[in-house]
Amino acid sequence: MSYKTISVSDEAYAKLTALKKSHESFTSLFMRLSNREKPKLGNFYGKWVMSRAEEEKIFGGLESAWGKWGEKITSK
Repeated sequence: MSYKTISVSDEAYAKLTALKKSHESFTSLFMRLSNREKPKLGNFYGKWVMSRAEEEKIFGGLESAWGKWGEKITSK
């Protein structure tokens, strides 16, 4: 196996050290971090139970924004 030397800032080294498990090598840390898969959006479907107040705030804001956008488009 060959080895490569890389340079990292003190800040990056501190962050990597914080992520590294106690008996984990930096090579293992890099492999673990580089093999992570991004979660699929579908994995989160149905996870958030929205309250009625949250629903009104979100959808009320959207209706207001779409209304303002529509006014701008039609007034030109």
